Amino acid sequence: MPKAFNDCPSDLLEKIRQQYNTLQADVNNLITKYNALVSLVNDMKAKFNAHTHTVTHAACSATNAAYGTATAITSTSGPSTTVADGTTASITADTVTR
Repeated sequence: MPKAFNDCPSDLLEKIRQQYNTLQADVNNLITKYNALVSLVNDMKAKFNAHTHTVTHAACSATNAAYGTATAITSTSGPSTTVADGTTASITADTVTR
């Protein structure tokens, strides 16, 4: 038989309050960890954007030949890697505030 409203344990509200406080602490901890992750991603983005390589295809061909590869690079314009905006990585993240 279901309990009536007046039959609730006297400490029910205290238990709910404790569970709410625990949940709030867990959410705050997740926000802190997420914000740390955002900082890490943004730092990696900055380092990635600042990192460059210069490729000389003639030097690559000579290196390949020196290592005895079957096919040396013969193209005049080698492969390239582009990202979303053509010049920089496009990783974005925002911190969470409450």
